Amino acid sequence: MKDLGVSAFRGKNATQGALAGFLKAVESGTVKPHSVLIVESLDRLSRAEILTALNLFTGILQADIQIYTVMDRRLYTAQTVNANPTDLIISITVMMRAHEESMTKSKRGLARWNQKRLNAATSNAAMTSRCPSWIKLVGGQYQLIPSHAATIRRIVGMMIAGHGRSAIVRTLNADGTPVVGGCRRWELSSIRSILISPALTGTFQPRQKNGQPVGEPLANYYPAVISDDQYYQMQAVTATRRRTVTAGRAGSVGRNLFGAILHDAKDGERLAITSNGPNVYLLNRACKARGGSGGIRFSYPAFERGFLEFIREVQISTAPETSHAATIEGKIVVVQTKADQLQAAMQDADAATFPRMIQMMKQIEQQIAALKVELEIERAKEHTPEYSTGDISIMADAMPTMEATERVEIRTRIRTAIAAVVERIDVKIQAENRTTKTAFVTVTLRGGNQRIYSVVTNGKEAMAIGTVPWSQV
Repeated sequence: MKDLGVSAFRGKNATQGALAGFLKAVESGTVKPHSVLIVESLDRLSRAEILTALNLFTGILQADIQIYTVMDRRLYTAQTVNANPTDLIISITVMMRAHEESMTKSKRGLARWNQKRLNAATSNAAMTSRCPSWIKLVGGQYQLIPSHAATIRRIVGMMIAGHGRSAIVRTLNADGTPVVGGCRRWELSSIRSILISPALTGTFQPRQKNGQPVGEPLANYYPAVISDDQYYQMQAVTATRRRTVTAGRAGSVGRNLFGAILHDAKDGERLAITSNGPNVYLLNRACKARGGSGGIRFSYPAFERGFLEFIREVQISTAPETSHAATIEGKIVVVQTKADQLQAAMQDADAATFPRMIQMMKQIEQQIAALKVELEIERAKEHTPEYSTGDISIMADAMPTMEATERVEIRTRIRTAIAAVVERIDVKIQAENRTTKTAFVTVTLRGGNQRIYSVVTNGKEAMAIGTVPWSQV
């Protein structure tokens, strides 16, 4: 049996790995009494604290299993230890020495790591050769890999323009862009890991082996591949996409401009894209799930044209939302000061008050963590792109003269602009006869204002577009 990479110092080998399997086999009777466990030395059995190690040692003996150590050729049994307590003292001594050695190594390793972290914070010295896949370590300094950095900037630019991760993956794989990382092809997971990395702006967050953050993030540790403005703008666009993403495809029309903001006015259900050969329609999502029964289809191209005509008459722009980042930063400073004061007081605390102070420190750390999340949200607001209904009209007018690939790009930008200007669209569809249908559309703009218009279609094209009195909706 081997427990490679499983810590005997932390006692993990007794709860997981080969030794844990052996102990379970003893308990179940698979390993018979009077069997012999052969180990190189007792420090291979455990290097944990003495009581933990001793309980493991005596537990095995009390299960009527013998332990033989190859190094000193000593056989331990319950009978020999009871008859000769010196054997127990020897075992305790060996295990004490093993624990002390491991503890010393652990402290030295931690001290070296802390010193590396201190050096990184004060002089940007590299802590380790491990770094993001678009960066390399050269002569003790991190440097961008030019080709990889260009790919990262392209991905970020596509996200800011409104492309989703799936679209980015398809584009990069289609044009043969080399993968940044270890995968053979671009995957959703590889795009996500890149886009959420604080290393994009040069920030490094030291972490423990279990992934828990250690200390404050180190700014300017890596060379930045994008600016802070680009990073927060990307987060803002991503937040908008979460609100507008929807299932379905746009068929021959191309990209659905509206996403999840389209709703059926009758029941509030989302309107989905469905197709019948070359024809593409809007249909209540619940009806689509039933194969189309119980719902009225409305031509998607007619609806889109109607919206783009309607939006010309609406004058609205979205300025970046008011940010309270400075206020939150001030709160963090105040709370951090409390944490520093409490930490200083803990140095002289007595045994009665120390547990309570530990609990207080945990609460303060949770408060700081929550404020930092809030701060990231507020910073993203500062970089939210500004759009207007005029921008939508200008981009829509340019579409007919564009090539197919350019048209996909401009439709992506239009969708992002619509999501920034429009909060929700409710559509009430009425069928005058088998082909003629009317959509009464209520558009809720950002800020709460509403506009209403109608679109009449003969099944494929928009025949009439106009305003509608409230009484008819």
